[in-house]
Amino acid sequence: MPHSFFPVISGAALVAGGDTDAKAEPGCLQMYRFSDGQLCFAQYVQNGNRIQLSAGLVAVPNDATMKQYSVQLASVDHGGGPMAGIALATIASQKFGWIAVRGYVGSAYVEQSGTAFNHLFVSGSTAGYLSEAPSMYFYDATTAGSNTSGRLCVAQNKDTTTGLASIQIVGCWGV
Repeated sequence: MPHSFFPVISGAALVAGGDTDAKAEPGCLQMYRFSDGQLCFAQYVQNGNRIQLSAGLVAVPNDATMKQYSVQLASVDHGGGPMAGIALATIASQKFGWIAVRGYVGSAYVEQSGTAFNHLFVSGSTAGYLSEAPSMYFYDATTAGSNTSGRLCVAQNKDTTTGLASIQIVGCWGV
């Protein structure tokens, strides 16, 4: 389906701190247009309890609720696993906001610099960050003769910046 069939939201729809009540249908998908014209799919979600989800950090599904659209900040325990998306603006505890689930993201937290176009994984050492791995490194072997524990590639680095970097989300994520 061409992206022109999806409603497009702009920076004006992103509220710092999040919406106090749902301003859109929770869980809905829309296109988000960055100021440089780049597009991504965005999903309207509710942040979990207690911890703020700052812009550029990784969100994962919030398993503490039965709400399909509920997310929380990725902890180190989520390292190498799937993500829900990247927060496009800060979402306070129990507030609603937008996360990028597919496509270009201009500002996502990456924990170390490296080569552009390396694969990115949910970090197992820094909460809410993405972590680079060499392009050919996909799996961590557990023990000889057993299955491997795969780390899920969720994005690709677009530059070599440490901290806030531009990325390309691979796959179609969302809660």
